[in-house]
Amino acid sequence: MDCGLSNIVSRGADFTTAGICGPCRWMSPEVLDPPDDLSDVEEYRCLFTPASDVYSFGMTVLEVVTGAIPFVHRRYDTVVILDVIRGVLPQRPGPEVMSEDLWKLLQNCWQRVPERRPSAAFVESWLNTVYCMDDVKESSKSESSREESSSGG
Repeated sequence: MDCGLSNIVSRGADFTTAGICGPCRWMSPEVLDPPDDLSDVEEYRCLFTPASDVYSFGMTVLEVVTGAIPFVHRRYDTVVILDVIRGVLPQRPGPEVMSEDLWKLLQNCWQRVPERRPSAAFVESWLNTVYCMDDVKESSKSESSREESSSGG
């Protein structure tokens, strides 16, 4: 008989209720580990803020770039919840998958203290700047290739 689960359930953990709901792999630490003095669902909803959205957005970017869910190396969501509460970040993808600059942005989105996370406007501006720079680099490469082929080089 497995007494581990019975101990969790008997202590009134929220695993059997709607107290914690949603995709935990994308949820911020303050949402996954709310203060004990929250008295109702409305107070819990107040934990969902623009800062928690930025955290979730960072996880979404990680998923889009890598093609894998956050914390892909973890099988169980309960372990992911513990990792997030303890401040463990997802594993860093290799440099061939994600640039160092993008990884640093994501790490900032995942700051444990919500006030330390960048604003959504900052993240948008940063991404626009990076994409504009990438477009300029691609245009420059294309122009160089055309010049070399037209000069016989």
